[in-house]
Amino acid sequence: MKRETVEKILAARKIKAKGGTYSIPDKEVVTLLAGRGRMSGISGVISLELGDGYLVGKTKKGAETYLEYEIVRAISFERKDVTDRAAGFV
Repeated sequence: MKRETVEKILAARKIKAKGGTYSIPDKEVVTLLAGRGRMSGISGVISLELGDGYLVGKTKKGAETYLEYEIVRAISFERKDVTDRAAGFV
């Protein structure tokens, strides 16, 4: 995948960059699929930083994964259930 393709996908989802970093909204769950031949998934991505020739996927667990654009095969978006729940027992 090319950098321009990643930017188009994020723009289509109305995710904007601040200082080169795209912060994923809380209502979205993002998974990156990458690999040559065998695919690996990086789930729980909360931000994407686009560099020259690579991107950095940062997860909610604090992991940072550096990927060459050419091995990124897919970016999966899933909407989180964002129902407002009261604390305590109902």
